[in-house]
Amino acid sequence: VLSCSDNFQVDNAALTGESEPQKRKPECTNDDPLETRNLCFFGTQVPEGSCKGVIISTGDKTVMGRIAALAMSTPKEQTPINKEIHRFIVIISSIAMFLGMVFFFLNLAVGTPHIQNLVFMIGIIVANVPEGLLATVTVCLTLTAQRMHEKKVLVKNLEGVETLGSTSCICSDKTGTLTQNVMTVAQLVYGEAGSYVTHDAPSSFTGGNKTYDVDNLCFKKLCKCATLCNVATFTESSKWEYEEGSDSTK
Repeated sequence: VLSCSDNFQVDNAALTGESEPQKRKPECTNDDPLETRNLCFFGTQVPEGSCKGVIISTGDKTVMGRIAALAMSTPKEQTPINKEIHRFIVIISSIAMFLGMVFFFLNLAVGTPHIQNLVFMIGIIVANVPEGLLATVTVCLTLTAQRMHEKKVLVKNLEGVETLGSTSCICSDKTGTLTQNVMTVAQLVYGEAGSYVTHDAPSSFTGGNKTYDVDNLCFKKLCKCATLCNVATFTESSKWEYEEGSDSTK
């Protein structure tokens, strides 16, 4: 950044996951390129202000390019189902070869013609190969993917179905990278009849449904506390606006 307006800001949510726009200015403030305020990155947005600058990196040399290069250079590992199928095939193939050779030598010992003996050995080996294994595995994974789709899980690779089923813990980074970068109230918890009750709030997580009673005394006290304790500000460019005389938002 060579020069910029006083209100110049950049949105680095696509790169770092930061939900708030970051101010930029011509002066270098940090040796770390991701922390200094005189650099703007490829793939980010400018929600406010204007500037003049010079391009110092392009293509794979940008921060986004280096992230893409790291993602593409990750070594491909076999999924758990691939490992199990490979192990199963090795065991079945070994058993089939062993039985075929055993019967081949037994038939040689009893004087069976060589051509007939060879055909019999090949038949034993082929009979032990599970020809329907591929179709069975594909159908099972497809049915599982269909059930996951009903729960709003998009499966791009059938092998990933089994891998996800073997996962016991999923670790993800902060809000913004995997979500919509919008803070939403999904549930409310307040006291009621000597206990704590959890109610759903209208959001994408609850299908737009709500279970709380706006006339409930505890709910009113919760709203009062939230109103007095927050520092939120409302602007005309806000994503959500209340319609007067209606409980819905647009």
